[in-house]
Amino acid sequence: MTAPTAQPARDRPRTEALIRAAARDVLAETGFQGFGVNAVARRAGCDKQLIYRYFGGLEGLVDAIGADLATWLEDSLAAAPTPAPASYAQLSERLILGFLDAFRANRLVQQIALWELALSAAATGAFAGLNLSTDADWTRVRETATAVIRGAYRE
Repeated sequence: MTAPTAQPARDRPRTEALIRAAARDVLAETGFQGFGVNAVARRAGCDKQLIYRYFGGLEGLVDAIGADLATWLEDSLAAAPTPAPASYAQLSERLILGFLDAFRANRLVQQIALWELALSAAATGAFAGLNLSTDADWTRVRETATAVIRGAYRE
């Protein structure tokens, strides 16, 4: 008599995490053009039915990614312990520059912004016509944001 084969243990939280990670990777690498249930399931190594079961489909998965990104952004902005800002202008500067740094560091956030804004210049290293392909370009944007904030608040 043959012994029954053991079924792999189901671990929904682990599978959900794998699906979310796969979705983020696919989206960051291909943008929305290559983003779909089949591509995510293939990357996660799972049946696409699990995406429907756990997230209600692609829309629910996108919502889950959005929640992940909101948490990531909140953590990114809170990561650097600094003294409390002395003014609203300093707070604004800190938040805007922190967001800019976080945006630059996360390819997924960039892909989502590119999609939402329909920026066709993504392949050229530009954002809304502004070249952002070098550290000097990013430094110029940071300096401009700082000047605008300080000018508006006359600091």
